[in-house]
Amino acid sequence: MQFSPRLLIFYLRVNFERREANRLMDEKIVIFGQDLCQYTSAARADFSRRKVPFEYINVLEDDAGLERMLKLTNGRRKIPVIVDAGKITVGFGGS
Repeated sequence: MQFSPRLLIFYLRVNFERREANRLMDEKIVIFGQDLCQYTSAARADFSRRKVPFEYINVLEDDAGLERMLKLTNGRRKIPVIVDAGKITVGFGGS
């Protein structure tokens, strides 16, 4: 089976974009926590101070976020949970 050059270029571009999106998801930092938790607040302040972009998920307000956090931590409910490039850290600042 032969592919036209246009179809081949389209296929390669789509696969590249898909791989790039997956790579960016692996690099995105996500902080799961609660607004009133001092360790969550400290983690958010630290990332903000260093101008490191992150996504914050308040597990008290976001049921789907809580479920994601519980899957990542095998059911542990300690916060904050920080996901950085696929590495999962429970707690912040020695907690």
